[in-house]
Amino acid sequence: MSRSSPLPEGPATKLDIPEIERLVKLHLPDKFLMAAVQSVFLARRQSYEHCIGEFGPAEYANVAPYYLRGKTEALIRDTAELNADFTAKIVNSSGWCHTEITAGPLILTTHAVDGPCGLVDRAQYRDSLAESQGSFFDPAEMKPSARLYALLLHGPYRGRNGKETSQYRYLPGSVYLAFPEFAQRKYAHAINLFERYPDLLAGLLPQEWDAQAHLVYRWQAKQRIA
Repeated sequence: MSRSSPLPEGPATKLDIPEIERLVKLHLPDKFLMAAVQSVFLARRQSYEHCIGEFGPAEYANVAPYYLRGKTEALIRDTAELNADFTAKIVNSSGWCHTEITAGPLILTTHAVDGPCGLVDRAQYRDSLAESQGSFFDPAEMKPSARLYALLLHGPYRGRNGKETSQYRYLPGSVYLAFPEFAQRKYAHAINLFERYPDLLAGLLPQEWDAQAHLVYRWQAKQRIA
């Protein structure tokens, strides 16, 4: 679904992290972001339960990523539609549909990645959405249609051993809100939503886990690969 692939070349305007944080607080309220985290947990669990029940291991590996994509897109779209100030639309890009959520000057898409805050694959629609990213912070170059592009990234859980990884395969290992630096092929800023909402996270993890398991889980989610 996603690998550590480069983001497109573009203008070198630096994104302003304090301004990003201000805009997130203003336009992506905690209620929405917490619901988005819950949606990722639900999508991964439902995808796992359906696909593991329908397919053998080889077919599961082929089918599950696409089933997860569909589930996550639908649940995040439903979550956005509960917010009066949000718009959510389905966009067909080269035969593949994705959801774009707009909240004020922010536009958001959702992606599964290989690990905590992993880079997404190159895609024409992501190039287009990030095209005005730099000008958003440059008054001299500001475009009326400029948008701050955010990615909701979720990665797989990797346990402390093979048995744990298999047993809790339905868990996400990380959920980040990330903002691509158009010119530098990396994220200019990323927010670890597990760290932002620790009480929510604690309620979503397996009830049988002890404090040490929670600690390791949160530590692993911070081991960014991008």
